[in-house]
Amino acid sequence: MFTVKLEAADRPALREHFLALDAHDRYLRFGGSVGERAIAHYIEHIDFGRDALFGVMSDSRHFDGIAHLALDHEYAELGLSVLQHYRGRGIGTALVSRASVHARNRHINVLFMQCLSQNRAIMRIACTLGMHVVTQGPDSKASMALSPASRLSIFSEWVDERIALCDAALRDTVLRRSSALPSVLAAAEHSAAA
Repeated sequence: MFTVKLEAADRPALREHFLALDAHDRYLRFGGSVGERAIAHYIEHIDFGRDALFGVMSDSRHFDGIAHLALDHEYAELGLSVLQHYRGRGIGTALVSRASVHARNRHINVLFMQCLSQNRAIMRIACTLGMHVVTQGPDSKASMALSPASRLSIFSEWVDERIALCDAALRDTVLRRSSALPSVLAAAEHSAAA
C-alpha cells in the first residue's frame, strides 16, 4: 500500500472522504459533531504550503484513509481517518508512519496526536508505533520524539513518494481504460451486427 502526498487540487477528494465518514466517525475524527458546512470550512482553510496531507487508495479512485499533518516549528500534530470498510488493513499505521518520516525530514522534534479516549483505533495505532499515550478523562494524547533527519530518511521519503505517484498514475490509467471498455465492446458489437 502506498501513501501519496495530497495537494490543494485534492480538496474535492478530501471533502468526499470526510463526508463518507458516518456521524460517529466524524465525531471521533474531529472531537465533536461536525456537519457538511464545518467540513467544507475545515478543508478550505488547510494551508498546503505549511501542512502535509497524505492519502491511501486501495481499489478505487477514492481515498480510503487520510492523514493531516499540521506542522509547527518543533511539533507536528496528526489527524487521521480511515473509512470503516477499509479498517484493519494497516492503512492508519501506514499513514502515521509516512507522516512521521515527513515531519522528521522537516526537522520536527515531536509528533503528537490528540483524540477522544473512546477512539480505540487511534490509541492502538499509537501504541503499535511506540508513541507515549496519556489519557485524562475523555481525552487522550499520544506523542513520540522523532529522530533527526538523515540521508536515508530523506531518500526513503523521496522513493516512497515516487512509487506512490507511479501507482496512482497506473491505477488511474487502468480505471479509465476499464470504464471505457463497455462502450468499446458495445461499439464493436454494433459494427459486427451491421
